[in-house]
Amino acid sequence: MTTNYPLVDEKVLLPTQVSGRLIRRHRRDLAEIPVPRAHEILVFRLGGSYVADSGRRSGDDPLLCDATSVTVVDTSAGVPVTVEVDVPSAEAEPFTLNVTFACTVTDPVAVVRAGLRDLPGVLLTRVRALPGLTETSGRYRLTQSHDLARALTARLTAYTEMEDAGLYGVTLGSVAVTVLSPEAVAELQRKQDEERRTMEAARELRDVKLAHDVLQAELKEMEQKLRRQEQAQEHLTRTQQRRFGYAEAEEDQVHAQTLAAEQAHFDREQATEEARAIDGNPLTADQMARARGEISSDEVAGRLRNDVSAQRERQYVVEDKEFEQGRIEAQLTREETREEKRHQQRLDQEKHQNTRELEAQKRRETREDAKAAADEKRRDRELQRQRDHETRKALIARGHFDDQYIPAEALLTREPAAPDSALSPADDAAELEPGDRGQAAHPAGKPGDEENGRGPGPAGETSADGLGDLIAADDLGDVGEEERAR
Repeated sequence: MTTNYPLVDEKVLLPTQVSGRLIRRHRRDLAEIPVPRAHEILVFRLGGSYVADSGRRSGDDPLLCDATSVTVVDTSAGVPVTVEVDVPSAEAEPFTLNVTFACTVTDPVAVVRAGLRDLPGVLLTRVRALPGLTETSGRYRLTQSHDLARALTARLTAYTEMEDAGLYGVTLGSVAVTVLSPEAVAELQRKQDEERRTMEAARELRDVKLAHDVLQAELKEMEQKLRRQEQAQEHLTRTQQRRFGYAEAEEDQVHAQTLAAEQAHFDREQATEEARAIDGNPLTADQMARARGEISSDEVAGRLRNDVSAQRERQYVVEDKEFEQGRIEAQLTREETREEKRHQQRLDQEKHQNTRELEAQKRRETREDAKAAADEKRRDRELQRQRDHETRKALIARGHFDDQYIPAEALLTREPAAPDSALSPADDAAELEPGDRGQAAHPAGKPGDEENGRGPGPAGETSADGLGDLIAADDLGDVGEEERAR
C-alpha cells in the first residue's frame, strides 16, 4: 500500500513581511517553499481558491506572497495502490482479495481541494460497493482462487470504467485482483512479521543513532559551556591580578590550570567513549549476518536492546560527571564570593582607620592653631604693654607731668587696653586731626566722674584712671609723629 499519495507534503505559509528601503514590498523567503521533484507539482491556496504552480519562483511573486498554504502533489503515472478485503467463499474459510489500482493524478487542484489523503480508503469503499461482489465470490471454492481472480478483475475493470467519477482528480487505470488462499495468507503474514521485525530493528537502529547524535550535541554544548567558563575565569583572573596583586594571581593561575587539567581529562574520556561507540558498534555486522541467515532476527533485536542499555549507561555516566562538574563550579563560585566579601571588609576597615586618623589629625591641627593664636595674642599684649611703658617714660622725661601730681603706682601698674577693643586711647588720639586733639583730651565730664575718680581733682590733680586720657590729649600727637618718622 503506497503511503503519502497523492498528497506528498502540506505546509502552512505564514504572512509575509514588508521589506526594502526604497521600495517597500512583500517578499517571501524561497526556503519556505518545498522543492518539488520531477513528477510532483505544487498547489497554492489563496483564500478559498487553489492555484497550481506555473513555474514562477520569484520571492516577490504575488502567488507566493499571498498564498496561505502549499501542497506537494505526486503526478506520477500509474502509481499502484493496493487495498485488501475479505469476501465469503463457498466454504467456511473466506477469500482475501488484494486489489491493485493503477492511479494517475489528472487534476492536482481537485485533489488538494478534496483533501484526498486516504486514497486506499476511497478505493476500498469502491471495491466493497461493487455490485454482486459477495454473490460472485460465494460461488467459488478455496481451490478456485484463480477463477475468482479472473472474474473479479473483469467486473472491477468494467465497473471502474463505468463509474470513474467521485475520485476527485485521480484517474484509475488497470485493475489487478489477487485472491489469497489461507496458505498464502499465512505465508504473507509470516513475510509481514519478518518485515515488521526488520522495520523494528531499523527503528531501534535509528533510535540508537539518534541517541548518539543527541549525546554528541550535548557534548558539543558542554564543551562550549566549558570554553565560556574558561574565558570568564580568565577575565576574573586578570581582574583579581590587578586588584589583589601577584599572590592572588598565582592562586588563580593554579586554579585555572586545575580546571584546564580536569577539562583535558574530561575531553580524553569523552573522546575514548566516542571512539568506542563508533568503532565498536556491531549493528552493521549483525544486520549482514542476519541477511545471510547466520543469526535470527530475535538475536539481532536482543543485541540492539543490549546496545541501547549500554548507551543509556554511558549517558548516565555523562550526566553524573556533568552534575559533579556543576557542583565543583558552584563551590568555586561560593569561594570567590567569600573572598570578595573578605576583601571588601578589609577595604572598609582601612577606610574607617584612615577616616579616624584624618579626624585626629584635624583635631591636632585645630588645637595647634588655637594655641598659636593664643600665643600671638599674648605676644601682642606684651608688645602693647612695652609700647605703653615706653610712651609713659618718654612723656615723663619731657616734663609733661611736672605740674601735675601723678602717683607712681598708677604709672607702673597701669595695664594696656584690652586687645579686643578696636583702638587704644593713644591710637584714637593719633588718628585725630591736630585741631581735634584738645576735644579728645578734655571730654565733657559726666555726672559722677569726680566720684569715680575719672575727672580732674579740685587742686588740678589727675586721678590714675584719667592719666591715659591726659597723656593722649597732651603730647601724644608728637609721639605719634616721631614714631611715624622712625
